[in-house]
Amino acid sequence: MQKLFLLLDKLSTALNDKAVVKLTLSDKKNKESEISSTHVTLVELKGKVQCKVVTRFKTKDVTKNYSFAEALILIENLLTKDFLQANLKLSSSHIHYMRTSKGKEKIVEQKVQEAEVSMDHNRKKKKLVLAQRPYLVALGISNKEGKILKGKSSKFNQINKYIELLSTIIDSADLKDGFSIVDMGCGRGYLTFALYDYLQSHKKIECSVIGIEMRPGLVKECNNISESCAYENLKFIEGYIDAQQKSEADIVIALHACDTATDDAIAYGINNKSQVIVCSPCCHKQIRKEINRTNIISAITDYGIQLERTAEMITDTIRALVLNYYGYRTKIMEFIDSNHTPKNLLITGEYKKAPSATQKQAILDQINQLKKQFGIEKHYLQEILNIK
Repeated sequence: MQKLFLLLDKLSTALNDKAVVKLTLSDKKNKESEISSTHVTLVELKGKVQCKVVTRFKTKDVTKNYSFAEALILIENLLTKDFLQANLKLSSSHIHYMRTSKGKEKIVEQKVQEAEVSMDHNRKKKKLVLAQRPYLVALGISNKEGKILKGKSSKFNQINKYIELLSTIIDSADLKDGFSIVDMGCGRGYLTFALYDYLQSHKKIECSVIGIEMRPGLVKECNNISESCAYENLKFIEGYIDAQQKSEADIVIALHACDTATDDAIAYGINNKSQVIVCSPCCHKQIRKEINRTNIISAITDYGIQLERTAEMITDTIRALVLNYYGYRTKIMEFIDSNHTPKNLLITGEYKKAPSATQKQAILDQINQLKKQFGIEKHYLQEILNIK
């Protein structure tokens, strides 16, 4: 492993000189491993330079910061156990390390034109939402000069993340001109306004948006703001999610609808044959009460936080499977950073085509097996859709 130690020695020197542009570890030693690759860059946090290590798995990325000494130990372990190749980009050279499965090593260094080392903690992304938009001023997020008001940066970032995700979903969906959106349980309408304004002003898409909210004061306030911003096709109505009758809705959105209200929104979308269904679940009381805590999983559910997370996982998995049952391609992803809210999952369903009877039965079998495993008698969404 002489050449590996040579690579680590060069890396150590480069770290001390703050000359590392990027290190990439690839070519998995075990092809069945969940880990895909590892990427190392420099980051400056509170005046101290550290290594930012991003480990990529099949379904997620994990980011952690390490001291130089910790990073070197980690990289040595990864190159010994997990990876066979390393590409080290320094400010003035590139070093490529390779090792065969039989242990034969090779290292190649090439001089390159001087490159800048970036240590930005957060790379500035181009914002899709402009701070001076009139609805943001009316909602107290920014002022007329486009400056985000004190204490509102988190909300502004949440709005941008939401628009980034929804824009991608809408672009990929097969929607006809003039499509309709129903936003259920929209609250004060921050995200409802943001989506309508973005589609109309940025994407130049004509669509109609209805926000549904049970509190009459918020409905009145939102309609006043919509009118003042001349949003002709954005309306807010008073109502409850589970009381909504069948109507046209190409896209159904329900963000942080509590407990089974998320199920009511999904059922509404399915019954209306909506092209896109987007939900960010909140609370999972129904399944938490249903879980049989006396069977084999009792060791997990004896702890309150573990019981809560188990209920969340089961509930949202079955929701995704129900969407599959009705022909939706589903994804479950992080909505916003967990530092902003622990309720940060987003379930998206895009209708593709109705599955065959055999496929539907296979999905139903999965649902029933999950319920049996955790001693669950019923799942609310399955009940209201009468799936048996």
